[in-house]
Amino acid sequence: MIKALWSAEAIGGMSDSVRRPWVAEITGLSARYGLQREFLKARVDYTGANSRGTRGVKCWWTLEHGRYYQVRLFYSWGDEERCFVTVDADGDVIEVEQEEVERWIRDRLGVDSASTS
Repeated sequence: MIKALWSAEAIGGMSDSVRRPWVAEITGLSARYGLQREFLKARVDYTGANSRGTRGVKCWWTLEHGRYYQVRLFYSWGDEERCFVTVDADGDVIEVEQEEVERWIRDRLGVDSASTS
């Protein structure tokens, strides 16, 4: 199994759930959220953190090839991004479009697009 490490900084520290990054594996379809997700536990590294732990705290996750993930990361206090990623055959984490994730989950579950609308 090909695996890759992915990391993001916890802007504001781990106690600030508003700015805490996360990774969720896509596991199915959800009537409420569109995609069912299982949130993964981060490994946290304070080595590069400032004295208050509000900057430089790194969160790490191990991602596996053949699976899709939604991630939330921060570039600054006010600049957030949510996107979808997967691990390619070379072990690189690459960003993918939501349509690819939805197509993959429908194929995996044997559901056609008309029944999910």
